[in-house]
Amino acid sequence: MERTPIAEFDTRRAAELAVEHVVQECGVQRTYVFVQPATPTTRQAIDRPVLS
Repeated sequence: MERTPIAEFDTRRAAELAVEHVVQECGVQRTYVFVQPATPTTRQAIDRPVLS
């Protein structure tokens, strides 16, 4: 059965630890785990062109 857990973490470190737990303790393949920031980082905002 496929499940899609969604979570928010206060720090990137906390998210990385959660990923490691899921991979090592639950046996989920790392390639099946996707992590993304809830909001764009400053660098991402700078790299995007501004549309007017």
